[in-house]
Amino acid sequence: MNKMKIQRAMLFALLFGISVLVSCIPRATESKAIRIRYVYLPAIVEYLAQGDPAAKEIEKQKESVQKSIENIKMLIEKGGSEIPDAVLRGDLKKYENELKAILAQEEKLKSAYYREINSAIGSVARRYEINLVFNRGEELVYAERDFDITERVIHELSNRKNRISPHSR
Repeated sequence: MNKMKIQRAMLFALLFGISVLVSCIPRATESKAIRIRYVYLPAIVEYLAQGDPAAKEIEKQKESVQKSIENIKMLIEKGGSEIPDAVLRGDLKKYENELKAILAQEEKLKSAYYREINSAIGSVARRYEINLVFNRGEELVYAERDFDITERVIHELSNRKNRISPHSR
């Protein structure tokens, strides 16, 4: 009986020792610090749009069509215009369709921006060994300014633009 107690005690000590050793070995996920940063996407999109003639043209067209829509709506509301109501409504429909087409162009351009931004964010994240990048906005409640990599991403986009530019060749 004593022999059995000794064996149990030795087995218990061995299992306890193994569990202590295993708990001291760092796991792969625990050994790597997770680095989290954020960007402010509207600032990056604005940066890209400022240097893009296509974006400027789309914005100009959009503003012009929106003004025309407002003017026609005002004429319809006032009434008594020299232009028949049916013609005004027809023009309004034409401008609304034109605005839809312009907004579709704008969305297509923004999609191209987001692909470019995503690539730049990936480059910055790999360079600085960042694991997660959030967009500052409604998704992110709080973050210290030190964790903002927006400027780094804009710098990356600027470098890419300069490498592609004919002036850099």
